[in-house]
Amino acid sequence: MSKFDVYEAEMCSSLRKKYRLNIEKASFSTNSIPNYILLDSTRNIHSYLEFCQKDGNSLVSAHWGIQDQFKGVLSAVRTQYSQLDRPLFFIFPDEKGTLYIIESADVREHLLEDRDEHVTSFMIDNADKFQDMFKQIHDELFLPKVLNWFSQTIRSKEI
Repeated sequence: MSKFDVYEAEMCSSLRKKYRLNIEKASFSTNSIPNYILLDSTRNIHSYLEFCQKDGNSLVSAHWGIQDQFKGVLSAVRTQYSQLDRPLFFIFPDEKGTLYIIESADVREHLLEDRDEHVTSFMIDNADKFQDMFKQIHDELFLPKVLNWFSQTIRSKEI
Protein backbone atom coordinates (compact mmCIF):
# COMPACT_ATOMS: atom_id res chain seq x y z
CA MET A 1 0.00 0.00 0.00
CA SER A 2 1.50 3.32 -1.08
CA LYS A 3 1.68 6.47 1.02
CA PHE A 4 -1.08 8.02 -1.10
CA ASP A 5 -3.29 4.94 -0.71
CA VAL A 6 -3.08 5.42 3.06
CA TYR A 7 -3.86 9.14 2.69
CA GLU A 8 -6.93 8.41 0.53
CA ALA A 9 -8.16 5.77 2.98
CA GLU A 10 -7.81 8.25 5.87
CA MET A 11 -9.69 10.93 3.91
CA CYS A 12 -12.53 8.46 3.21
CA SER A 13 -12.70 7.36 6.80
CA SER A 14 -12.84 10.96 8.00
CA LEU A 15 -15.63 11.90 5.54
CA ARG A 16 -17.60 8.76 6.42
CA LYS A 17 -17.44 9.50 10.14
CA LYS A 18 -17.92 13.27 10.07
CA TYR A 19 -20.53 13.53 7.29
CA ARG A 20 -21.93 9.97 7.16
CA LEU A 21 -21.18 9.67 3.46
CA ASN A 22 -21.21 6.35 1.64
CA ILE A 23 -17.81 6.42 -0.05
CA GLU A 24 -16.34 3.28 -1.58
CA LYS A 25 -13.18 2.36 -3.41
CA ALA A 26 -13.95 1.97 -7.11
CA SER A 27 -12.87 -1.47 -8.25
CA PHE A 28 -12.87 -0.20 -11.85
CA SER A 29 -10.54 2.78 -11.32
CA THR A 30 -7.68 3.27 -13.77
CA ASN A 31 -5.03 5.90 -14.39
CA SER A 32 -7.69 8.43 -15.34
CA ILE A 33 -10.71 7.20 -13.38
CA PRO A 34 -10.64 8.23 -9.70
CA ASN A 35 -10.14 5.63 -7.01
CA TYR A 36 -13.26 6.53 -5.01
CA ILE A 37 -16.98 6.96 -5.64
CA LEU A 38 -19.72 8.58 -3.59
CA LEU A 39 -22.94 6.54 -3.55
CA ASP A 40 -26.44 7.88 -3.03
CA SER A 41 -29.07 6.34 -0.75
CA THR A 42 -30.01 3.76 -3.41
CA ARG A 43 -26.31 2.79 -3.88
CA ASN A 44 -26.09 4.41 -7.31
CA ILE A 45 -22.98 6.40 -8.14
CA HIS A 46 -23.55 10.06 -7.27
CA SER A 47 -20.05 11.25 -8.14
CA TYR A 48 -16.39 10.40 -8.45
CA LEU A 49 -13.89 11.68 -5.89
CA GLU A 50 -10.26 12.60 -6.50
CA PHE A 51 -8.47 13.17 -3.21
CA CYS A 52 -5.58 15.60 -3.51
CA GLN A 53 -2.88 16.92 -1.24
CA LYS A 54 -1.89 20.55 -1.21
CA ASP A 55 1.82 21.11 -1.74
CA GLY A 56 2.41 24.86 -1.59
CA ASN A 57 0.35 26.32 -4.43
CA SER A 58 0.05 22.93 -6.16
CA LEU A 59 -2.09 19.84 -5.81
CA VAL A 60 -0.92 16.25 -6.16
CA SER A 61 -3.01 13.09 -6.24
CA ALA A 62 -2.66 9.37 -6.76
CA HIS A 63 -2.96 10.07 -10.51
CA TRP A 64 -0.41 12.87 -10.86
CA GLY A 65 2.61 14.29 -9.13
CA ILE A 66 4.03 17.77 -8.77
CA GLN A 67 5.86 17.56 -12.11
CA ASP A 68 2.87 16.51 -14.21
CA GLN A 69 -0.04 18.19 -12.44
CA PHE A 70 -1.34 20.01 -15.54
CA LYS A 71 -1.43 16.80 -17.59
CA GLY A 72 -2.94 14.89 -14.67
CA VAL A 73 -5.75 17.35 -14.04
CA LEU A 74 -6.41 17.67 -17.78
CA SER A 75 -6.61 13.88 -18.11
CA ALA A 76 -9.03 13.61 -15.16
CA VAL A 77 -11.25 16.36 -16.56
CA ARG A 78 -11.22 14.85 -20.06
CA THR A 79 -12.09 11.41 -18.70
CA GLN A 80 -14.96 12.77 -16.63
CA TYR A 81 -16.35 14.70 -19.58
CA SER A 82 -16.02 11.92 -22.16
CA GLN A 83 -16.42 8.65 -20.23
CA LEU A 84 -18.09 9.21 -16.87
CA ASP A 85 -21.74 10.09 -16.57
CA ARG A 86 -21.42 11.59 -13.10
CA PRO A 87 -19.66 14.64 -11.64
CA LEU A 88 -16.05 14.51 -10.47
CA PHE A 89 -15.03 16.37 -7.35
CA PHE A 90 -11.48 17.23 -6.35
CA ILE A 91 -11.19 17.28 -2.54
CA PHE A 92 -8.20 18.54 -0.59
CA PRO A 93 -7.36 19.95 2.86
CA ASP A 94 -5.51 23.19 3.45
CA GLU A 95 -2.63 23.54 5.92
CA LYS A 96 -5.09 23.86 8.82
CA GLY A 97 -7.03 20.72 7.85
CA THR A 98 -10.08 22.52 6.44
CA LEU A 99 -11.47 20.53 3.52
CA TYR A 100 -12.09 22.16 0.16
CA ILE A 101 -13.97 20.89 -2.88
CA ILE A 102 -14.18 21.91 -6.53
CA GLU A 103 -16.15 20.27 -9.33
CA SER A 104 -14.39 19.25 -12.52
CA ALA A 105 -16.89 21.27 -14.61
CA ASP A 106 -15.50 24.46 -13.08
CA VAL A 107 -11.96 23.32 -13.82
CA ARG A 108 -12.93 22.39 -17.38
CA GLU A 109 -14.40 25.86 -17.98
CA HIS A 110 -11.19 27.43 -16.73
CA LEU A 111 -9.10 25.20 -19.00
CA LEU A 112 -11.25 26.08 -22.01
CA GLU A 113 -10.92 29.80 -21.32
CA ASP A 114 -7.24 29.77 -20.46
CA ARG A 115 -5.02 26.73 -20.97
CA ASP A 116 -3.23 27.67 -17.80
CA GLU A 117 -0.27 25.54 -16.78
CA HIS A 118 -1.06 26.52 -13.18
CA VAL A 119 -4.50 24.94 -13.15
CA THR A 120 -4.04 23.65 -9.60
CA SER A 121 -3.56 27.24 -8.39
CA PHE A 122 -6.96 28.00 -9.95
CA MET A 123 -8.44 24.97 -8.18
CA ILE A 124 -7.06 26.04 -4.80
CA ASP A 125 -8.18 29.66 -5.22
CA ASN A 126 -11.71 28.78 -6.43
CA ALA A 127 -12.62 25.77 -4.31
CA ASP A 128 -15.47 25.96 -1.81
CA LYS A 129 -15.26 24.79 1.76
CA PHE A 130 -16.55 21.23 1.90
CA GLN A 131 -18.69 22.04 4.91
CA ASP A 132 -20.46 24.80 2.93
CA MET A 133 -21.22 22.43 0.03
CA PHE A 134 -22.25 19.50 2.22
CA LYS A 135 -25.93 20.53 2.50
CA GLN A 136 -26.33 20.54 -1.28
CA ILE A 137 -24.51 17.21 -1.65
CA HIS A 138 -26.53 15.68 1.20
CA ASP A 139 -29.83 16.77 -0.37
CA GLU A 140 -28.82 15.24 -3.71
CA LEU A 141 -27.77 11.99 -2.05
CA PHE A 142 -31.01 11.48 -0.17
CA LEU A 143 -33.49 12.87 -2.70
CA PRO A 144 -34.01 9.45 -4.40
CA LYS A 145 -34.88 7.91 -1.03
CA VAL A 146 -37.36 10.69 -0.22
CA LEU A 147 -38.96 10.50 -3.68
CA ASN A 148 -39.27 6.72 -3.38
CA TRP A 149 -40.93 7.05 0.03
CA PHE A 150 -43.26 9.75 -1.31
CA SER A 151 -44.35 7.70 -4.33
CA GLN A 152 -44.94 4.62 -2.17
CA THR A 153 -47.01 6.71 0.26
CA ILE A 154 -49.13 8.09 -2.58
CA ARG A 155 -49.66 4.61 -4.08
CA SER A 156 -50.69 3.14 -0.74
CA LYS A 157 -53.31 5.87 -0.30
CA GLU A 158 -54.71 5.29 -3.80
CA ILE A 159 -55.54 1.66 -3.05
